[in-house]
Amino acid sequence: MSVVCRRADWADIPALLHVEYKTMPGHKYLAAVREKFLDPSQGVLLAAEVDGVVAGVAHLAFLSDGGSWFEVLRVTPDYQKRGCGTAMWAEAFKICEEKKLNSIRMYTGYKNVTSRKLAERFGLTLTCHTREGVLSLEDCPEEGTGAVKEFKRVTDPERAAELAAPYVENYGGYFCRNRTFWAMGPALWSELVKHGSLYEKDGSIVDIGARMELHKGFQMGLVGGDIKVCADLAKDMLVYTGLPAVTAMIPAADEALKEGLEKEGFVFPDVSIIMLEKKFNW
Repeated sequence: MSVVCRRADWADIPALLHVEYKTMPGHKYLAAVREKFLDPSQGVLLAAEVDGVVAGVAHLAFLSDGGSWFEVLRVTPDYQKRGCGTAMWAEAFKICEEKKLNSIRMYTGYKNVTSRKLAERFGLTLTCHTREGVLSLEDCPEEGTGAVKEFKRVTDPERAAELAAPYVENYGGYFCRNRTFWAMGPALWSELVKHGSLYEKDGSIVDIGARMELHKGFQMGLVGGDIKVCADLAKDMLVYTGLPAVTAMIPAADEALKEGLEKEGFVFPDVSIIMLEKKFNW
């Protein structure tokens, strides 16, 4: 049996979509983001083959903080436990060394033992433990809250760093959007300011944006200060855009933040997400 991992191109998309279909029927994430995944400035799309048959897919994204994000690792059921996952991890490490990336990170469900063990075999360790809460448009006041008129965009990275500073430790030093984790620091604040997703009011700060699939809703990567006013801004943005929902990823241990968001209509399923990371010093 021969298992190889290579860097994919447009010709591989039908086979890779088949892998996604076989592993996650009904999901069309890869189809939706394929242009970004095949953009060499944003990362590398990988294909794993078993005896010449495409059986696995993964993507290594290049992050603005100098790190990388290993995502959508999927292997068709008939070819699992044959080394496809290991081959894709090894290729991801090779790319990290080539690009001199400072880290590799990935997420999985807290109870996904298989995914976690494979990452740990490559030296990644548990770095963040988080949970997601979702607020639906249907649970927002039809006329909005008026908060959108009171917030202003943060346009200076140094101002962003100042506003975020009291909350960095609580978030474990990481920012999460669309289940992708960045290290909090100057590069992140510059990126968020560039994209116009940070807002402030009376010392409170909130990030509302999306990395992928904005049509499915906003992501709140940071909530700091007055929870109610931050939630009110999220409600207004749903009402005025018509997007279906906003998801907040928060530290699993922060019960006060969870309870505050629940009071504003966020629902937190009994599911937790962990992020694992390995740092490099090439």
